[in-house]
Amino acid sequence: MAETTPRGPAPRNFEEAGYPPETVEKLSQLHAVFDYYDTDRDGRIDRRTMRKMCDLIGFGNPTLPTTDDISFNVFSSCVMSMEASLGKGGEVRRAFHLMKKEHPQRMTHTEFGTFLRSQGLECSEDHAERITELISHTGEDYFTEDELVNYVLEAQANEEKKARNLAKRKKEEAAKKAAEEAETMVGGLKDFVID
Repeated sequence: MAETTPRGPAPRNFEEAGYPPETVEKLSQLHAVFDYYDTDRDGRIDRRTMRKMCDLIGFGNPTLPTTDDISFNVFSSCVMSMEASLGKGGEVRRAFHLMKKEHPQRMTHTEFGTFLRSQGLECSEDHAERITELISHTGEDYFTEDELVNYVLEAQANEEKKARNLAKRKKEEAAKKAAEEAETMVGGLKDFVID
C-alpha cells in the first residue's frame, strides 16, 4: 500500500496557523484549485498539471519546480513567489494574461469588450473602444500589458490621493468645528460673572 504525504494545512487551518486574513483567503483559493486538479487525491500533482493550473490563474510563463512530485505547499510557495516577483500591478498583469487571446503582447478593444461581457459585465463596443483609447498611449486600437498596468496603478493612486484629501478635509473641518465650539463656550463663560 502506497503512503501518501501530508497535503499541508487544510483551508480551515490556515487561519489557525496564524496567517493574515488576505493570505488565508489566497491560500484557500489555491487549495481549492489544487484539490480540483489532484484527481487521485494523493496530495501531489505533476509539472504539466501545475503549468496548466498556473496558466488558468493568470501566470503565462510560470517558474516550475524541477520535480514531477509537487505538493500543495510547494505549489502555493511557487505561486506566491511568482506573484511577489510581479510586484506592484501583478494582479493586473495576471488579468491581462487571462484576457488576451489573439495577440500575446496587446489587446484590441474588441477582445477587451468580449472579455468583459464574458465576465457578465455590460460593455458595448463603443464603451470598450473608449476605454481602450483611455488606456492606450499610442492612440491605436489596442493597449499593451504595460499600458494597462500603468493605467490601473495611476487610477489607484488617484483614488488613494482623493481618499487622503477627503480624510484630511474632514479632520480639518472637525478641528475647526471643535475650535468654534470652544470659542463659543469661552464667550459664554465671560458673560457669566461670579460676585
